[in-house]
Amino acid sequence: MPGSRRQRNADDASTSSSIRTTHPDVVAEFHPSELARTSPTKLSSNSEMLVDFVCANEHTYRATIYDRVRGKLPGVHPQRQR
Repeated sequence: MPGSRRQRNADDASTSSSIRTTHPDVVAEFHPSELARTSPTKLSSNSEMLVDFVCANEHTYRATIYDRVRGKLPGVHPQRQR
């Protein structure tokens, strides 16, 4: 979405403030398709972009980068459905 708030968040991250630099543990959980779609060096920890993640138990779930950096799991995460 060019010009959208999410796109501006993605474009505004400098290398030193990119999520790859500040939160490599979160980037390590990006779903492989996300790494093909976007570059973590262009995303900041405040980004509201929805991203697919894969947890340590190999569950795939979607969350905003902002929420994931703060340790929040979405209500639809498989571990929350039990």
